[in-house]
Amino acid sequence: MKLQKQLSIALQQGDRFKAAQITAEIKALKYEEERNKAREQVSAKMIVDKMSKEDRSKTLSFLNKIPVFADALEDCSIGLLEQLKKSDPTIDIPMILDDVKTIQKASERIRHLVDSIGDYEFSETFGDMCDRVKLVVDNEFSRVEAKMRRKNTKIVTL
Repeated sequence: MKLQKQLSIALQQGDRFKAAQITAEIKALKYEEERNKAREQVSAKMIVDKMSKEDRSKTLSFLNKIPVFADALEDCSIGLLEQLKKSDPTIDIPMILDDVKTIQKASERIRHLVDSIGDYEFSETFGDMCDRVKLVVDNEFSRVEAKMRRKNTKIVTL
């Protein structure tokens, strides 16, 4: 509350520099508050420790895959939008745009969880794994599409 009042005063006085500093402080506090909330929630470890070995293995596999697939889905949706805009800068497809925005928001939340671990090496490894997974998926699609072209089969799109 105190910072909000200081921000209001700085804006009224036209002190943009001070307003920017206070805004940055507010954002930092909100970010820290979100990190603390995430820590207060039940950890996945507490849940999986109670599972059978097989269930724990499957659960951890899903927990590891979700952030990677979220990253790949976000990358793909952004690529689609860029390609459509390249073709026609005035294009407006609300259904696709809404889905892309939803994907981006979900991916952002998941990425925030990965970043909240606070381990640079982990984040770097995660990014590398995401890149490798996307490459494997791209290669598989290219292989199937090439095979279909050789057979003169129509490539099906949704």
